[in-house]
Amino acid sequence: MKTRVVLFLLCLCLLLAACGRQPAAPTISQASPPVSASSQAPASSAPAPQVEIASGPEDLTALLDRFREDVTIGTAGSSLRAVAAAADLLDWAAACSLSPEEIATAYEDWYPHQNPDRPAAFEEQLSAVDYAVQLLLHGGEEAVSLLNDAGYEDCGYPWDEHAASVADALMQAAGLR
Repeated sequence: MKTRVVLFLLCLCLLLAACGRQPAAPTISQASPPVSASSQAPASSAPAPQVEIASGPEDLTALLDRFREDVTIGTAGSSLRAVAAAADLLDWAAACSLSPEEIATAYEDWYPHQNPDRPAAFEEQLSAVDYAVQLLLHGGEEAVSLLNDAGYEDCGYPWDEHAASVADALMQAAGLR
């Protein structure tokens, strides 16, 4: 009798464990060209927000505002939020025509207007984004996996040297380098 009860409970556990599975997410093909967000259906019911690619200083400040609001430190999902922010930054950087001096000026104009009462320091948030940028720029399976996990299959991966240098200029302006 005890064997039947244990066997029944084991079957019930297996049945319940199988109910929570979802189909695997599509992967990014490293050989395929980037696809714009408007031409592809969302991968999940809650797609990650995408930034319109524009390259002016006002677009940089809008991006920094999003980092300030969306990137968290030390919470569940914070690393994936940083990856999403890094993908947005690199997409913006790929289209950017600003010089490093203009990027520094835009950052210096934006930073003093931030609310100092926010719980997380922006430097920590931007540092998390910078770390994710470095992971994404090194490419390979890890970058593809991170982008898939963050829901960013339709970003501009892989990014070129120009995008890397623009992102680096922002990190220098912020004092991270």
